[in-house]
Amino acid sequence: MSLRLGRAQSARIIATMIACATSAILLLLLLLPPQTPIARLAATSRQAPLLTSATSSSSPVPWYDPAPAHFYAYAPAVLANSSDGIGQQWTCHNSTANVFHDAIWSTTYSSSGAMLTDAETFHTGASGTWDSSNVCDPAILQGSFKYGATMYSYALFFTGNNRADANGNQIGVAFATSLAGPWISYPSPVITYSGSAWGAGQPSATSVSVNTQNGTDELLLFYTYNDGTSGSVGRRADLVWSNSSGSFSVSSDSALPTAGLLDLGGSPTSALANMDVAYNPADNDFYTAMDAWPLPSDAPAYLAVAVQVYRISAHDVWTGDSSADGGWVLLATLDSSLTGAPRNHNAGLLETGYGQIPAGTTALTVLLTTAPAPWCVGSRVEWCYTLYETSVSLT
Repeated sequence: MSLRLGRAQSARIIATMIACATSAILLLLLLLPPQTPIARLAATSRQAPLLTSATSSSSPVPWYDPAPAHFYAYAPAVLANSSDGIGQQWTCHNSTANVFHDAIWSTTYSSSGAMLTDAETFHTGASGTWDSSNVCDPAILQGSFKYGATMYSYALFFTGNNRADANGNQIGVAFATSLAGPWISYPSPVITYSGSAWGAGQPSATSVSVNTQNGTDELLLFYTYNDGTSGSVGRRADLVWSNSSGSFSVSSDSALPTAGLLDLGGSPTSALANMDVAYNPADNDFYTAMDAWPLPSDAPAYLAVAVQVYRISAHDVWTGDSSADGGWVLLATLDSSLTGAPRNHNAGLLETGYGQIPAGTTALTVLLTTAPAPWCVGSRVEWCYTLYETSVSLT
């Protein structure tokens, strides 16, 4: 099973497709738009903006389709370039044709959108480690992370496990001085799970603050938790990285509010999972793209038929109290009427290195994974995954 809910997996086989990367490209990757991490937001109530119904979405266009046949890619983390276009993406990807085994690939683009590089950038840990079977669900964050004798500028959060099925997931992190890697794994999970159910995974990270006086980075990590008792729950954890000790600590970890969430029939739901989250300083809100519920009854029943785009006030995230701002507000539902595909799932938002919506944004850029139904080749659908780009207006 893959690290996404209910995905088929296979034993570990890693073989890297190498694409040419020149020094000029590496320089381009470092030229991210300068921004500062957000200060922790005051937990004070405010009136929510008048975004009470689904707003317009642009017609999606194909963005990324692994080639040749029998490769898959999904669950993108998407980083903006200096002109707020897609500069780099990371995806959950197999590295050997016709083999189901999750690794993480990096793909870079020119300012005109032409693909520059496309190759595996991070793979499973050594035999016997906690992430020795699969790694998936990348989330990239910029910061200052001293680990060992090196100060790293980027963190890669990911889901990992050491089982042959989709269960026992935990969340780990790796560090790099450049977005081109190499990525150095932190040896233990930062969000742990010891049970036999699906566990903890699908991370999405935002910088909260950097305290240069005591050498700490405070991060806000959103993730999915499922212990087999009450379905999938969206959670948020405050992580503090200490440069003096070279370690993470969890200062708080709580369930996200569910008020305002709607299923595909328009009824309230508490299902909250598989989400990519970014903060927008312009309106003091968080935005998310997540799989819509319920899941379908026909094959493949483990893939969502639609992605929903929501926003929620920072007050509601910090406090868990939606009585003033009303919780989640649905902005758009991205389904077959828009993409023409019967399965639409595992989406990512275009973000800065700090997990923010780029300044001046009036429409969210969304990369979503599409798939046919029931199958593509034989009894598999993954070989026909395609990433589509679309946008969702905020006005």
